Amino acid sequence: MSQHEQQVSVDDVLSVIGRRSFGPLLVFIGVVLALPGVGDIPGVPIIFGGMILLTVGQQFVGRSHIWLPDWLLQRSIKQDYVHKTLSYTEKPARFIDSITSKRLSQLVDNNISWYVSALACLSIAVLTPAMTVVIFSANIAGICLFLFGLAYLARDGLIMLVSFLLYAGLLSLLVWGLFL
Repeated sequence: MSQHEQQVSVDDVLSVIGRRSFGPLLVFIGVVLALPGVGDIPGVPIIFGGMILLTVGQQFVGRSHIWLPDWLLQRSIKQDYVHKTLSYTEKPARFIDSITSKRLSQLVDNNISWYVSALACLSIAVLTPAMTVVIFSANIAGICLFLFGLAYLARDGLIMLVSFLLYAGLLSLLVWGLFL
């Protein structure tokens, strides 16, 4: 690698999106788990469950910003990879922007729904070992996490409501897959 190739660290990314931004991390975790095949790889749901616990757990206990260990903050990749990845996300991001708005904002702007959604995300993290057994459950969990994160980013209560409905469906699928 030449000395002129710039690197982007996890710390740099958090500086850009904001250290108080739990929503973008939920969106990221959700997208990765929702990808076909990725969430079905044995162990992947458990790893991402740990990331959910680390992220949402900190938010749930009242931290105002995300704490990550220094070794993780210093991890980096080439800046060109980041730019290429961001260029792939432009069209989906524009689409998402076009379907979100500040609807039913009382569902995202109150402490009760915030705690209930945080508990839902934490329960998804705890249930990730079961997701290695029940096919497609990790993908559905990823979509659910993505929607919870998106609801907070866009301040969109309708998406929050859809997130809760999908979460109920995920719990039903896990019960059906494990016990019936």
